[in-house]
Amino acid sequence: MADDVLPREFPQEMCDRIVDHLWNDRTALRACSLTCRSWLPTARLHLFHTVRVDPNQSGNPYITETPLPRLTNIAPYVRNLTLYRKETSSAAPPTAFPSWLKKFKNVEHLIVQHNGRTWMTEVYRRGLISSFPRVKTLHLHCVHFDDCEDLWETLQGFPRLSTLHVDGVHAAYSPFKPPASDAPSIDIQNLCLRHVNLDMFVAWLTKPPFELHLRKIELGSRNEVGKKQVVLSMLEQSTDTLEVLTIAPSTMATLVKLKKWHPFLHKTSLRALCLTGMVLSGYPGFKQTDASAILDILAHVNSTRLEQVVFAFTVEDLDHVSQLNWKQIDERLASLAAGEPRRGLSVIINVTRKPDSFKNVFKFTRTDMKLHIKGLLLKARKAGVKLQVSVA
Repeated sequence: MADDVLPREFPQEMCDRIVDHLWNDRTALRACSLTCRSWLPTARLHLFHTVRVDPNQSGNPYITETPLPRLTNIAPYVRNLTLYRKETSSAAPPTAFPSWLKKFKNVEHLIVQHNGRTWMTEVYRRGLISSFPRVKTLHLHCVHFDDCEDLWETLQGFPRLSTLHVDGVHAAYSPFKPPASDAPSIDIQNLCLRHVNLDMFVAWLTKPPFELHLRKIELGSRNEVGKKQVVLSMLEQSTDTLEVLTIAPSTMATLVKLKKWHPFLHKTSLRALCLTGMVLSGYPGFKQTDASAILDILAHVNSTRLEQVVFAFTVEDLDHVSQLNWKQIDERLASLAAGEPRRGLSVIINVTRKPDSFKNVFKFTRTDMKLHIKGLLLKARKAGVKLQVSVA
């Protein structure tokens, strides 16, 4: 009777869906890959979704021309690829692009990370562009280019690019070179700038072929972009699309002085505001201008779709938390929570404990910090704010 009701073989589509649910369980995926041939492709798709090529392992695969069998066999399954290179005293910039990397044609998320001041050679740069045509997300970390034109051409080489992270990238000055008239447009939706001091590079992002319809933007700490008007222009182009704004206090203070971004803060599409990179300590202490900038931003945020406000800071002692004006922050968060129409406002506070510089011990417990912050935001909690405090 059972044979008449149940199929002798389970449909492959259902098997694939079951294996998909194990996407983050590597032990289970390994077992599935050895169960039968029909389960192998789906298991491999998740097992080898993310690969990090590290020169500290398997010799020096980042600059070698020797094919690595294991890597080339899994190449069709890789979607996230990290090319990491650690600079040593004897290391030289890569002079050739590894031929086996050209097999990774399906990579959509590419991270190029250098640990040190390693220059991006012309051969390697062109190899990246020609080998990964499907890249949608590009991270450049501590990469040095000869000039801004090389950096510019590298970005133009990824026509599907929608997410760009630039962290610690350096390049010498070069004049702007207009793109060809038939150059395809590149629609950037997510942008992260950290440790960037290239006014010209940021300005180029506001010109064709790039079209900024940003949904997420992160302006990290130590941004030395002198022409803040360039950043404002970038924000203005995304007024109708931006949903998540992450900004560090030093950048906040500089932009607030311009007084021209208040209309931007009144936009109605902003869903999340993240204030990060704050260090509350006795020495050198938190700048009062930065603290005032936080209040100024909260005072002008008027998005009816705002659902989340995130504070992230590092602190050494409970007393140092008072460097922020929590009374006014509490009142403003309560006011935001009471605004209509709104589906509810959640406030997330991420605290990183800094050990005592002399004794190398923490001066307070996680519970102490959680209770302390909850006591500072009584009005907001009464107004319906969903408060979440995490202490690391």
